[in-house]
Amino acid sequence: PDLTATGKTIQKEDLERLLRNDVKLQSYVDQAFKKELFKVSPEEKPEYNGIQLINSKVIVSYLKQLLRNDLQYTPFEMVAMEKKVSEEITIQTGQGPFTLRLGGTIDRMDAKESTLRIVDYKTGRNPDPFRDFGDIFNSASEKKYDVILQMYLYAMLLAPDRESLLTPYILREIVHGGTLELASNTELTEQFKTHLREKLFEIFNPEVPFVQTSALKKCGYCPFNQICR
Repeated sequence: PDLTATGKTIQKEDLERLLRNDVKLQSYVDQAFKKELFKVSPEEKPEYNGIQLINSKVIVSYLKQLLRNDLQYTPFEMVAMEKKVSEEITIQTGQGPFTLRLGGTIDRMDAKESTLRIVDYKTGRNPDPFRDFGDIFNSASEKKYDVILQMYLYAMLLAPDRESLLTPYILREIVHGGTLELASNTELTEQFKTHLREKLFEIFNPEVPFVQTSALKKCGYCPFNQICR
């Protein structure tokens, strides 16, 4: 069965059967390579170089770990894959109201009983613990909160369309099976939106200058650090 089909109920037996089928898993990876990398028809046989061959085997191992993680959650309904969400938000500035469009692509959404999960796949380290949304929007902080910001943004954008409980759920470190689950509800979503509006107002306020960050740890992996030094 197509395990990514919208409305499909994923059973434990489905995943166990797929985990035993190495040929099928490799064929899925081959299809993705042909479509996304080689840009060839599905009928053609992929010709991997050394690095590509290693990458394909690593991706298969990622898929197996993902399936093992999903086994613990079955049965669940597949709601959406790579769902695009967006919303216009208006802030008041010194020059009058300014409307922005915020959006993104949710890797996966699934549902179990009354809970809708927003699932995002990451391979980096887990974010730092946070007390409230003030921590996340603190520009001077050297803590890592980017993925938490991303997940609550998705919850905010999705909330108007769903009456069920929203549970942002980050699936991280797929090789090692590490996960991070974040609670979400209407009150938390509104708190996040308030902090987001305040930060957007600050960004578009001409009286607040752009300055280099004092949190130098953030510069370590920044792709622009050679420009701003």
